[in-house]
Amino acid sequence: MKQISLLLLCVLLITAVAFLDPDAPALRAQTLPPDTLPPDTLPPNTPVVQEPSPHGPPHGPPLSEDVRLPGPVDFTATASESRVDLKWNPVDGADGYEVWKGDGRGRSVRWGSEAYVITTDAFHSDSDVAAYATYSYAVRTIAAGRAEGWSEVESVKIPGEVEAPAAAPSVSVAAAGATAVEVSWSSVAGASGYYLQFWYDGLGDRWSRFPGEQQSPYRHSGLTPGVEYFYIVSAVNAAGKGPWSDWETDDSRITLPAPPPATTERDALIALYEAAGGDNWEQKDNWLSDRPLSDWHGVTTDAGGRVTHLKLGGNRLTGTIPDLSALTYLEELALTSNLLTGPVPDLSAFSRLTTLLLSHNRLTGPIPDLGSLSSLEYLYLNSNQLTGPIPDLGAVTSLRTLNLMRNRLSGTIPDLGHLANLRGVSLGYNRLTGSIPDLRALPNLRVLNLEHNQLTGPVPDLTGSNLGGLNLTGNPLCAPEGVDFSRGNPHVVYHFRTLTLAPCSGVAPTPTASTQPAPDPAGERAALVALYRATGGDGWKQKDNWLSDRPLSDWHGVTTDAGGHVTRLKLGGNQLNGTLPDLSALTYLEELSLTGNHLLTGTIPDLGAFSRLTWLALSYNRLSGPIPDLGSLTSLEYLSLNSNQLTGPIPDLGAVTNLRNLDLVRNRLSGTIPDLNHLPNLGGVYLGYNRLTGPVPDLRALPNLTGMALEHNQLSGPVPDLTRSNLRELNLTGNPLCAPAGVNFSRGNPHVVYHFRTLTLPPCSGVAPTAPDPAGERAALAALYRATGGDGWKHNDNWLSGAPIGTWHGVFTDKNGHVTELRLEQNRLRGALPALNALTHLIRLYLYENELTGPIPELKALTSLESVSLSGNRLSGPIPALNSLPNLSYLNLSYNQLTGPVPDLGAVPYLRQLILRSNRLTGPIPDLSAHFDLWNLDLADNQLTGPIQARRLPPDLWDLVLDTNQLTGPLPDLSAHANLEYLRLNDNRLTGPIPDLGAFTNLTSLFLGGNQLTGPIPDLSALTKL
Repeated sequence: MKQISLLLLCVLLITAVAFLDPDAPALRAQTLPPDTLPPDTLPPNTPVVQEPSPHGPPHGPPLSEDVRLPGPVDFTATASESRVDLKWNPVDGADGYEVWKGDGRGRSVRWGSEAYVITTDAFHSDSDVAAYATYSYAVRTIAAGRAEGWSEVESVKIPGEVEAPAAAPSVSVAAAGATAVEVSWSSVAGASGYYLQFWYDGLGDRWSRFPGEQQSPYRHSGLTPGVEYFYIVSAVNAAGKGPWSDWETDDSRITLPAPPPATTERDALIALYEAAGGDNWEQKDNWLSDRPLSDWHGVTTDAGGRVTHLKLGGNRLTGTIPDLSALTYLEELALTSNLLTGPVPDLSAFSRLTTLLLSHNRLTGPIPDLGSLSSLEYLYLNSNQLTGPIPDLGAVTSLRTLNLMRNRLSGTIPDLGHLANLRGVSLGYNRLTGSIPDLRALPNLRVLNLEHNQLTGPVPDLTGSNLGGLNLTGNPLCAPEGVDFSRGNPHVVYHFRTLTLAPCSGVAPTPTASTQPAPDPAGERAALVALYRATGGDGWKQKDNWLSDRPLSDWHGVTTDAGGHVTRLKLGGNQLNGTLPDLSALTYLEELSLTGNHLLTGTIPDLGAFSRLTWLALSYNRLSGPIPDLGSLTSLEYLSLNSNQLTGPIPDLGAVTNLRNLDLVRNRLSGTIPDLNHLPNLGGVYLGYNRLTGPVPDLRALPNLTGMALEHNQLSGPVPDLTRSNLRELNLTGNPLCAPAGVNFSRGNPHVVYHFRTLTLPPCSGVAPTAPDPAGERAALAALYRATGGDGWKHNDNWLSGAPIGTWHGVFTDKNGHVTELRLEQNRLRGALPALNALTHLIRLYLYENELTGPIPELKALTSLESVSLSGNRLSGPIPALNSLPNLSYLNLSYNQLTGPVPDLGAVPYLRQLILRSNRLTGPIPDLSAHFDLWNLDLADNQLTGPIQARRLPPDLWDLVLDTNQLTGPLPDLSAHANLEYLRLNDNRLTGPIPDLGAFTNLTSLFLGGNQLTGPIPDLSALTKL
């Protein structure tokens, strides 16, 4: 009975929910809504929108290895009230034709799972049609039992006797408070109901419809002042059809006025709460209460009750920052890692401000005047969408750190010569031009990062500077004549990537409108030629100018910047055939789109060189193998690899913080869904039709997520709590899920479209586990919960309940119910870890970035452990014995307070990464020479002593990080470790000369500063990757 009730309840919910209109036309301009009225309402069972295959219906059978016969041409579909007549030209050599039929049109077609009919004729009449419905058809050639080419897709709408009421309503909109409006409309004769939609600039090219039929007047709340909203209403008949009102009338649009400036500090904070969606903040203790402001979460006051610090980082703030000028005593404003939009407000009232942290939001517009911030020391506006020039900084004389990276700033770098306290300047990944300013007037400057701009001219003279890090990658710079960088400052880390800087005397002037285009950058033409040859370029559908001597920008599908660097490569649906070659020479690439080349095979090549890439689309091919590492794609916003044959796990996405869309549908991916909580911009996650296991991840940390499709995997456990989420579409069809006790989906998010197909979810309390919980493991987890303040954890779903422990948040079990993974990272665990000896099947233990204290318990019973991360806590005492962990490959205990020596690791033969940095470890570096798999050794920032002995190091090291210890003796001869890529030995007590480094041709980073080294700097010319 409960299942039937749940079915009826959710069916009612689905038929009343709002769909984003997939057929809405493109925008005329960025500030206007769609310029034609929305199409007829979509049927209630419309599936999650999916990209259609360019080769036919997306649910069709797989294509043949090679298509021998073309699809039918001149295909037409003609609709009447009772049938649809289909006709096409016969194909020579065809034995017959498959006719495919789908509901809907365009991007929202829902194709059948098999051909609708098979015929030997070149025509067919479909009488199984309904009035007002829209259908799509495609025809496929059949020959000798093989499926061949497709026709074009034709869509038709079946007419009805009564289309709709004769007129559309008249609409008017009026303010109903600071953040709400009331929408009213006139009655229309013959209407059985009314549909309401709205639009604003943030919705892109789609209108958003409110759930179900609406009654006038309708109150729409939670709006942002200063943003223009548009409303349209349709008067519909019983079939749900009717004309829409005119959105261009003055009465159908409204912009709520910005509130007047707050006159008191309390009023200013209330304005922030209302403008930034305070009801949905993660923490809002005492906000809007009568308690002292110092009791409000994130607010600090002085003895007189004046607000001095406002810290709300990572707290799910949305909307705009209002006027805060009443906070004249403010010393720190920290609103990082939220979803704030709009401009940075006026800052002139903040003369006491020392710290301004607004990074990792979506702020737009110019940086305001900073001339009044005479006390400012730290300015972080990085990772936003700010535009315009960097303002004058001459009055900000106390400034120590300036970080404006990853915006869209333009113009030249202003004069920094008056900022004597400046220690760090980070302006990378903008659009800055001109030359690098003189550095010699800044004696305290330690870090200068100007990578990936459009700076020109000579690299400045570094003689006498105190720089410790200089990154100029991705700028067309030159080497000044007579300047030898090796004799400038030996502590400087040069991030020039290739170090092939041309001498300034030989650099051609920047092209102007009257000069010829710049010559193709070295290597990029060769990479494109290699692509042409590897993918059958002679057979491409379009290949204009490829392999010619013309500029690369004239080659079909190639776009270049002013310097001739390839920024976009778009060859979708172009009949590429073969495997993708190495494209790493295209380091300026921002978009790589090769979709719909169904004979593109092999693995995805390494992507490590594409730090500028924002768009990667390789869908609808036949690519296989694992998804490569994505850690270098820090600019990536759109990733579409759907409809391939990719295998293995989804890689870690923690570094891809700008990602907005993740589409890996229809592959063969396995494993669990990785942590997505570090991707605040994520709007869509599409992982359906794979082989993923484990629970559905928690959605609440992704406030911008509007679509999630995980259908047809092997996900298990409870459907997550959708309360407070912004989801519009959730597809979980075809997974053995259950309904958590006490959760009423109808009260979760009324806008969510639930695609559970039958909706007969059993309650989780009634789901029998695959096996009884093994003795002792449930008790061990309960002890962990109680010892670490489980009631205060950020997420504790199902813990201590009677549900299978595999449904408890962060717990993963095997088919026998044994705990194999415990993932409670960043979950506010507080206190000491109890014994975990009962978890004998544990493979992965991730408790990093909590507030754990006390010693690490004995791990000797956990003989299956392969990966352990307890970093970022306050654990103390010695590291326990690890000799009974023969399978351990990854150990990260960094950023704790551990003491004693590095333990004996002789019985841990498969260790690959050992990361113990930032503790209080003492003694010598142990003998690790027998660890042939160990490639990452990081013991930095401890109190280790003694010499570095090359013969005791792992033989195949890539990363050796031993800085900030008390190591003594000479620099060892590391020539036997020629694979080293990252060598950091700075800030020790090493003496003597620097040995020959010519063998380290893979070295990308070298840090030797802060020692007592003597003698000349050796020749580094062979280190071309440094």
